[in-house]
Order: sequence, then C-alpha cells, then structure tokens
Amino acid sequence: MAPASTSLMHPDGPPEPIAFRRPNLPGVAKLTAKERVAIGRDAEARWAKVMGSPMASVYVTELYGLAVEVIDEIDGAYELVAQIGQPEPGVGTLTVNHEINRHLTHALGAAARMRALCLDRQQPGRDQSPTDLAVQKRRAGWLRSLLREIDLGPILDADVRHSLEHFDEFVDRTSLEMIDGTIALPALVPVDLVLSERHLLQQFVPDGPGTVHFLRVFVSSEERFINCDRETDIAALRLASVEIRDRLEPSMGERPSEEVSAMVVLSKQSFG
Repeated sequence: MAPASTSLMHPDGPPEPIAFRRPNLPGVAKLTAKERVAIGRDAEARWAKVMGSPMASVYVTELYGLAVEVIDEIDGAYELVAQIGQPEPGVGTLTVNHEINRHLTHALGAAARMRALCLDRQQPGRDQSPTDLAVQKRRAGWLRSLLREIDLGPILDADVRHSLEHFDEFVDRTSLEMIDGTIALPALVPVDLVLSERHLLQQFVPDGPGTVHFLRVFVSSEERFINCDRETDIAALRLASVEIRDRLEPSMGERPSEEVSAMVVLSKQSFG
C-alpha cells in the first residue's frame, strides 16, 4: 500500500513535543487556549509522520477486515433464517435460535470496532493524554474522508452496541422496572427468539393484552435486531459494510479478503 499523504505536516516543521504523555493529566476542558494550540500543532506533526509511514495501512486494513467480518456474520445469520423457511400466508413463525442471534451480536461487535476507528471523541480516555486525543481525532477524520459519501449512520449508531456491552445492567433494569410497575405486567420477555413478525408474541401474553419486552430478538420480515428494546436495521448495516469493503478493497492489493493481515516492518526512517 502506498504511503499516505504528508500534507498535514506543519510548514514550519514539527514543534517541540508537549509533555502531556501521562495519565491523570488535566482534561481537554481545563486546557488554556495556548496549550490547545500547542497540542494541536504537536498532534498535527505527529499524525503527519504516521500518515507517511507503513502504519497508516494498518488502519485501512483493520477497517476493511471489520467490514468483511460484519458482512460474513450477517450472511451467516441470513442463511440460518432461510433454513427456517417462509411462513404460510397469515401464519407467522417463531423459533429459539441462539446461533442466529450469536451471528448478529458478533456483527454488531465488529461494527462497534469500526465505529471506534472512525468516531471523534470529545474527551480523552482513562489513560489518554490530550495529545493522544488530538491525534485520534485526526485519524478518525482521515478514515472518514476515505469513506466519503458512504452513509456511516448504521456504523456510528451506538445505541444497540451499548445495550450489548451492558446487557447485564439492562436485565437488572428490566427486572426493577417490572417490580416498580414501569413495565406493565403481565409481560413476556423473549430471549434469542427469531420472529417472522414482531406482533406474534402478543397472543401468548397471559390474561389478555400485556407487555412484550424484547430482550434479544431478530424480526426476520423487517431485518431488525432488537436488544433490550433497542433496535438496529441489519440490512442497512450490511449495506454500509459492503460499501466500505468495496471502497477499501483496491488498497488490499491481490490479497484475498480473508488474508488481510501482514507484517509491518518499521525503521528509524519510517517516520521521517
């Protein structure tokens, strides 16, 4: 892969490094205007060196591989759904299928890692300095520029990803809301179900109409995955991933999609 452009290099040459390289330093909001400018210049120079080095290709390869992973996992789920078969007119289907939901949760996990590569963060992480954050913003902006005109909304949506990462907390909350009456009883709480139509479970609520609280369900007719009542459009996620794969594939050279890893060799000259 050809080295990325070094046009981000400051015309006056790299400024002196700023000593914000340890955890527990002041957050971005506490920096003075002078410190912000200095950190921005430092980050610009550092990121330009990364862009001109073989390390730039690592970001592209990772993003490409994750897009392929999302597609493969969704296709794996679709293949299993197809085996269930189409319901007769007026008759729906429902089945417990851990494998389908496993494929979809893996796809969403890969999408979350894509999001981390492309998303600007407003505050540094626990062990991240303001300079680290400034470099990260430049990296995310560069990757988004490679994906210009692709709708990244399904990738950047964090709602379902958050419910997956904190599933235990959402289960706790669901139980407490039933106790408190926020979720009306009687109720059904489906886990790892695949439904042809989302209304199918209403007929099984005891004592007539009640609450159906989707904990982890795939509605096949809508191609929507519901986790802790948070929904994601699986078809839209797959489409975005296909577009990302197709955009980045020319950068992968002749390597097949399943062999995108490589050894990156660096020397003192790699970063200019």
